[in-house]
Amino acid sequence: MLTFEDEKIYSLHALRAFQQKLPHQIDRSLHADSVEQTYHILSQHHRMMHRQAFLLAQKQLQREGLDPPCAAFCFIMLGSGARSEQALRVDQDHALIFAPCRKEEEQSLQTYFFQLSELVSAYLHEIGYTLCTGNVMASNPRWRGTVEDWSLRLTRYQQEPTWEHIRFLLIAADAVPILGEEALVFMMRQQVVDYFARSSFVRWKIADQGRADKIPLPLWRKGVFSLKEALYSPLVNSIRLWAHSIDVAEPSTLRRIERLHESHCWNGELAHEAQQVVRKILNWRVRLHVDQLLRGVKATDLLQLEELTAGEWEQIKTAVRFVRKLQSLTAKRFHERGNTDGI
Repeated sequence: MLTFEDEKIYSLHALRAFQQKLPHQIDRSLHADSVEQTYHILSQHHRMMHRQAFLLAQKQLQREGLDPPCAAFCFIMLGSGARSEQALRVDQDHALIFAPCRKEEEQSLQTYFFQLSELVSAYLHEIGYTLCTGNVMASNPRWRGTVEDWSLRLTRYQQEPTWEHIRFLLIAADAVPILGEEALVFMMRQQVVDYFARSSFVRWKIADQGRADKIPLPLWRKGVFSLKEALYSPLVNSIRLWAHSIDVAEPSTLRRIERLHESHCWNGELAHEAQQVVRKILNWRVRLHVDQLLRGVKATDLLQLEELTAGEWEQIKTAVRFVRKLQSLTAKRFHERGNTDGI
């Protein structure tokens, strides 16, 4: 396993070298470890790389005469990285929350964290984490702010539950701390999860959207199958909705399934089948990424159907059937539309 000394801040050159070695490291892990152990290695690596980029950015600003403010803060990971499910096709999904300060210091605080966030994104990009196409990064003001900024922002999304706002809330619900005051993140995340737990209207809207989503036909026609769009994302979305309905804030998909079973929300058969399908999808994604990168090809989530054996294609179809079954169960469970009162 790639290791970092806890207190050491590495150069960008060293971090790029760590990143370039990762496919070989994961290839070895896939031959020796369980899929959970492999993703544990990946998760530790990705979080440490983000932590290193943040510390490097702080150090650079100090060289420029900008010292870190006294305010408490937390650098946050979002997306599959927050769920400990990020494989080797890596982009940036992060945010920043910080404590309020005295009125006279507010502008300097905002300026500092803006410059810091810009630099962190630039460093992560240089290391190998591409910029998020949806701009879900701390350098975007939507994903950066004081505790009060975040509370007001999330409340506004809750009061105006457009699909875009719901999507932002779902992203925030998977937040985990990378560096800083962890309580700031947990407080923010719990605000979102509590909202989903009490709003039948939004649960219905999410379930209905999931039922409406279809496997992208243009890709099928081209002989390509997207593991992310056709399997991973819809499965994660359904399981997350069930977990939020019982106020479970744990981001890990496998852990969410455990909590659903423990709470008797799901029976043992459904939970076991869901766990098996999640593990298979995670395994397929990381193996695909490793194969692509070791061949010098850009990592994607696209399987070429003509390269699959009959057995592999049958496993894919079985997973698709389960995802569709779960989406149908989810739509039936959260069929009550309710209203937006009390949001």
